[in-house]
Amino acid sequence: MPLDIIPSSTGVCIQLIPANNRTHVLLEGETVISTGNTAIRTGSADNIDVSIAGTVIGEFSGVSPESATGSGNSITVQSTGTVISNSFAALFIEGDISVMRNFGQVTSFSSPALTVGFGSNSLLV
Repeated sequence: MPLDIIPSSTGVCIQLIPANNRTHVLLEGETVISTGNTAIRTGSADNIDVSIAGTVIGEFSGVSPESATGSGNSITVQSTGTVISNSFAALFIEGDISVMRNFGQVTSFSSPALTVGFGSNSLLV
């Protein structure tokens, strides 16, 4: 799978929408912030791998599909990674054969921090 390094970014809108069949990596020391939305929206992408070793902060969610469902996706928060949300789940994954792994810090100020939606063969580790 092609590799994309996620640069630091801050704004009111969604900061990253991953593409199908790609690996996206946020390195330690990098920060992605959305002050008015979800920071990383996985949407209906299929076969993506998002690895977070830096910091993701979202007003709504840190990482979320936001009502769209892809399949075969993986989200991993590394031991140096942090995901924070103010309004909804910090990490949300949905879709068939999807995996969410957390080895870092995940915080939501108003909802469960980690959420796995409907889908067959999905896993929270």
